[in-house]
Parts: sequence; structure tokens; C-alpha cells
Amino acid sequence: MYIILIPYIISAAITIWLGVAAWRRRLIPGAQLFASLSFAEGIWTLGYISQLIAGNLDAKLFWNNVQFIGATATPLLYLGFALEFDQTFTRPKRISWKHFAPLALGLLIFIWTDTWHGLFRGQITLVTQEPFSFLVYTETPGFALYTIYAYSLIVLTTIILVARYIHASQLFKIQTGILLVGVLITWTASVITALHLITIELHELVPITFGLGNLIIAWGLFRYKLFEVIPIAREYLFEHLADCVFVLDHQLVVEDMNPTAQRILGRKP
Repeated sequence: MYIILIPYIISAAITIWLGVAAWRRRLIPGAQLFASLSFAEGIWTLGYISQLIAGNLDAKLFWNNVQFIGATATPLLYLGFALEFDQTFTRPKRISWKHFAPLALGLLIFIWTDTWHGLFRGQITLVTQEPFSFLVYTETPGFALYTIYAYSLIVLTTIILVARYIHASQLFKIQTGILLVGVLITWTASVITALHLITIELHELVPITFGLGNLIIAWGLFRYKLFEVIPIAREYLFEHLADCVFVLDHQLVVEDMNPTAQRILGRKP
């Protein structure tokens, strides 16, 4: 009966392994936040596995609370990762993900104290079926607060990355695209389940996607050096040079050009 857990175990193993690998390379820009994100998603997934295995209501509620450690931290860390990436392109630091940390902590405390006030889960029922029993609880205004928090941060993350992709030069589109795909794999699955477009529930599908999404982000982070190529040099030098500059590939095809070259040729890259 535990065969159903295999996809979750694989996803958790990949996610935690990537977190450890990123932490060992934490001096690389972006690696520390990615490691934290991976560990948060690992907690989320392991919490869900443990909740399924747990045999009684109290144990399932405990592991459900553990899940929300990851589920509260993950949107915040996605935002932090996107902001850190975006700020390699822009000189001023406009906003920090840490500004949202008190909100995340307050929300987590609210969830963990639900047994005393009942404002998050409402009426809780333990449904017994094979292979695992599961929790059912009414969605209260408190649960809606978490939903607004999580999806607001993810929408903000997506807007930042899409805007960066649109405005990135050809040289940096592949970097931004890799990060965007890695983020959207998980959150597209989340939106699909939240809108009930498929029969699988949100908590059943999303943890499975963490492994694949993080593999793609890690590929961009370590293979394409998402944070190590400093776009500021391009934005503030390449774009403002009075000289005409072309970027050619190995076949001498023009891949990019600065505004001076565009004006001279009357062409866009």
C-alpha cells in the first residue's frame, strides 16, 4: 500500500539533495536562498508523507502543522529568490523579501495554535479509507488568509520574472526563462488543483512537482550561473556606450547589439 508514496519520496529526496548541494556552494550568489527553498519544500513533502502514514487524528494534525512550516516559507523564499535574481539587473534595491517575514511567522503561529481557537481548520474530520485515512476540514476565513498570502507572493514572484524576461536582452533570456519554468511548474500545478480543473487535490499534487521544478532551477543556477554573470555591467555600460557594439555567435551571426549600433543600422537586435 506504500507504493503510492514513491513519487513523494522521490520528490523529497531530490529536493533535499539539491538543498544540501546548494548549501555546500552557498558562497555562490543565490545558492543560499535556493538551499533554504529546497529545505522548506522538503519539509512540506515529508510532512505530507508523515501525515498520510500517521494513524490517529492528533498525529495527523501535528504533521499537517509541520507541512505548513514548508507551505508558509516556500512562497516567501520563491519571492526572495526572484528578487535576488532581479536585483542583479538593477542597481537600486527596491524591496526585500524579508519585509514579508513577520507576516509569514505570524501566519505560522496562527496555524499552529489552531487547536485552541479553531479559526484556521474549522470543523475537522478524519475520513477512513484505503490505503490511508485523511483529514478533511472546512475552509474558514483563516484558511482564506493563508491562500491570499501564498498566491499573492507567487503572483508577485511571477510578475517579477516575466517582467525581467520581457526586458532581458537575448543574452539573459535563457537564464530568466530557466528560472521562470522551474517556478511555474509547481505553481501551475497549484493553480490547476485550486481551480478544480482536475480531480487531484492541491496537497496531493504540489509536493510531487518540487523535485522537477528544483532540478530545473538548480540547472540554471549552477550550469548557467544565474547569479554569477553580472548583468549590471551590461545594463549600465553596454547599453550606454557611445561606441557601436555587436555580439556575435560562433557563426558570426549577430545575437545582440547596443542602442548605438541599433541607431546606426536602424534595426533592432
